[in-house]
Amino acid sequence: ERINGVLGLASIADKLGNHPRALKVLEEADELLTREKIEGCVPCLKPEASLRRGSIQRKSGDYEASLKSHVDADRHIKSSTAVPPIKKFEVIVGYALYNERKGEYQRAIDYLQQSLKIIDQHGSGNELKKATVYSVMGANLYRLTKFKEAVEHYKKAQDLTIFVLGEENPELGLIYSEMAKSYQRLKQHERALKLLYKALELETKSYGDVHPALAIRYNN
Repeated sequence: ERINGVLGLASIADKLGNHPRALKVLEEADELLTREKIEGCVPCLKPEASLRRGSIQRKSGDYEASLKSHVDADRHIKSSTAVPPIKKFEVIVGYALYNERKGEYQRAIDYLQQSLKIIDQHGSGNELKKATVYSVMGANLYRLTKFKEAVEHYKKAQDLTIFVLGEENPELGLIYSEMAKSYQRLKQHERALKLLYKALELETKSYGDVHPALAIRYNN
């Protein structure tokens, strides 16, 4: 319970944007896990702590440290049957985001395809995870100038997001905006403009007339 409490504090600090504090709290979690003697507890929580640390390090811009944390989580997952298999998904996505940052877009896509296979093996309830993966794949395909494929993946992200969250959710705004960029490169300007208006409408309803996201849409 104490370890879970520490992980919870790290999550709160992360959500508040206090990444140094979150990482400090996770150091305490690592110390507790090192001393933990309860069978079955450590194998489950060590990869969780490593994954959270890796996510925070990525947000802080420390991509090499983030990669190291994901490798650490992967090692713990491989050494224990007590860890939920879906945790491997988070490791693979971490590898994908690292490669995306390094400009290795095709390698990032390969990792993302692996992550989709993991989700498909573990049933329903992970639609939003799949939507995120499709959206990130779309972004990497765009960077590879594969604009038609990018649109196809953004559409999959759109459909899954609507299925779970509905048509009025502001999360769709970013998907529409990114899809519009691909349509612009395909010289389908009317489709691009329609999507940008949809993004603007959704975000205005959710955030009001004054929000940084709206300035981006107007600029596009």
